[in-house]
Amino acid sequence: MMNPLSLDPGMPRIYTALAEWIACIIYVYPLKKRFSKRKSFLILAMAGIGQILLQEWAGTFPLTFWIPGTMMNTLFMLFVIYLCCAMNLKDAVYWCANALITSEVAASLEWQIYCFAVWNGMENTGRNAGVFLVLLYLVLFTLIFILIKRIVNWDTGLYVSTKEMLIAVIVTFIIYVMSNIGFVLDSALSGNATGRSLFYIRTLVDICGFCILYIQQNQRYEAHLRKEIQSVQNIFELQYEQYRAYKENSDYIKRKCHDLKHQIDVIRMEQDGEKRESYLQEMERMVKNFNADIVTGNGVLDTILTRKNAYCVQNNINFTCLVDGKLLSFLETLDICSIFGNALDNAIESVKKNPGPDKRLIRLKAFNQNSFLIISLENYCEEKIDLREGLPETTKEDKRNHGYGLKSIKYTVEKYGGTMTLHAEDNWFIMRILIPLKKEDTP
Repeated sequence: MMNPLSLDPGMPRIYTALAEWIACIIYVYPLKKRFSKRKSFLILAMAGIGQILLQEWAGTFPLTFWIPGTMMNTLFMLFVIYLCCAMNLKDAVYWCANALITSEVAASLEWQIYCFAVWNGMENTGRNAGVFLVLLYLVLFTLIFILIKRIVNWDTGLYVSTKEMLIAVIVTFIIYVMSNIGFVLDSALSGNATGRSLFYIRTLVDICGFCILYIQQNQRYEAHLRKEIQSVQNIFELQYEQYRAYKENSDYIKRKCHDLKHQIDVIRMEQDGEKRESYLQEMERMVKNFNADIVTGNGVLDTILTRKNAYCVQNNINFTCLVDGKLLSFLETLDICSIFGNALDNAIESVKKNPGPDKRLIRLKAFNQNSFLIISLENYCEEKIDLREGLPETTKEDKRNHGYGLKSIKYTVEKYGGTMTLHAEDNWFIMRILIPLKKEDTP
């Protein structure tokens, strides 16, 4: 029987290693995988062996090397998550922080319950410890998985912001230090950590840390749901805009058809062959302008460009478009609207100030080059553009409530790890957007 007054609160390192390994599994499982299921399973199985060996090796270090040993185990967890999941390093750091705190909660709570049972008379044997380990880990990690499976998925797992990642790292660091520093200090000062209260403090601190990160995950999930609802609403608005565009085009075509009847009569009466050919060319140009539909391969973008093109036709704006819409499949609906809607609105507003149709020019391109999605929007602009912090000063009188379009584009592009640059050259205002493409994003 273990003497409760001489109980050593240091749990076996294999328990901690198993907790870290299982925590990695339950966070990797709902996220998008980098490899096939079979290959991912083999990686995780090897990771479990590696985690145990690493923890046992770190246990041979002197107490002064506690921090390097902890960092080594954490980096191994980060490596496993990054290797298994199709995400960038920033996303992997965020989920590694969550997995580390989850493993701390499960390990400390399991060991505290086991030691409490020992204190109350249960025989301290390897068999009893093993049974406790299996049963409690099964219950604890099942409950944790049920909690997180709703809010951790393919959609919410990616595109973690830098702020979210830093908050998770800082919270994890503070919680981990606070929950373990008591054992380190007590061992360093007395040679053996013996206080039962350290158990309770450690477990409570770990639970608090898990709750903080869970709340953060839940907020990210709710933000994702709000964005999905907004995207659905935006699709409905786009469909209504498309209906309006078709209706306006229909009315416009009816008016032009009425004009064409008179022009046909004039052509029939015209005896001069050159004039007749000139009239026919003008009619051909007008007929081409009637067809404002733009098809890129992306339904959302087609609706936006068709609407903008119809407006350009009616306002004598020469809008040329060369876009591979399939490259935009990884962008969310709302983000496509933000980038192209705001950019084209700004370009149209700018060229409308130009006096003649020969100066009302807009050129849009979107293509893949060296695994980058490149979006180029150019509009003819003779006025001087003042750039401040990379963005032009709004020319509207109400400067406080305008100028947010380009800021919205910049924020959206940076969310995908991209960049937006603006510059004026030879009476052309040019916007360049570069977004890195992953292999699965390219058609």
